[in-house]
Amino acid sequence: MILKVVFKKMNSFKDRLNQAINKSGMSKAELARRSGIGRNSITDYVKGKYEAKQDKAYQLAKALNVDPAWLLGYNVPSNKNEKLIDLYNKLTKERQDRVINYATDQLNQQENNVVSLPDSQLRENDAPTTEIELFGYVSAGTGEWLDEGAKKERIMYYGHAPEYDYALKVNGDSMQPLFENGQIIFVRNASECMHNGQIIIATLNGSAFVKKIDISEDGVHLVSLNPKYEPIAVHDYDDFAVRGIVVL
Repeated sequence: MILKVVFKKMNSFKDRLNQAINKSGMSKAELARRSGIGRNSITDYVKGKYEAKQDKAYQLAKALNVDPAWLLGYNVPSNKNEKLIDLYNKLTKERQDRVINYATDQLNQQENNVVSLPDSQLRENDAPTTEIELFGYVSAGTGEWLDEGAKKERIMYYGHAPEYDYALKVNGDSMQPLFENGQIIFVRNASECMHNGQIIIATLNGSAFVKKIDISEDGVHLVSLNPKYEPIAVHDYDDFAVRGIVVL
């Protein structure tokens, strides 16, 4: 499934700003100090006299610890905690129990300084084996053509395979240290609006990438985790679509 990047505006900037200020317990004077925006301007925003421009909204969002797109009135979670709760509530009871068990195990490991070995360091006879269908390659570098008509390859995967719609093999090192060259990644179809900061599979002018998506006042960028690679800007005239969200 292909998802065009479209955000639907649901609430006014004034309503969201008042909501964020009330939740933070911050005074207008303190918000002015943290955001670098004049107190009189903030008062005008709160009263709905006029809306902040994107750069000012970004400063306010940072000071209030909320998502800039949410503050501007779009239908996205206000912050990461809300996103986690929203995702959890959408799960079935069985899947909610799995999340709690996994999170509890991770907390226990953290508190006891347990370091988990990645699947690549497990011996094959110690790891569960799953046969998966590999869709093809996706570039972690400069872009690679994603041929939907290509013949799929069935391979044995050593390790725990999450729930996914298709699997790809990473080509390149631009997403290190999260993904290594040749690593298999699992992808869910983009059936709903993705969120800022997610790792996605996207096509840009015919080439397929695995990147972190960054949406800010400067526009949309496909960002590599390896600092030696520059972000790729997405323009209005580009043929751009989100093809899936990587399961982490």
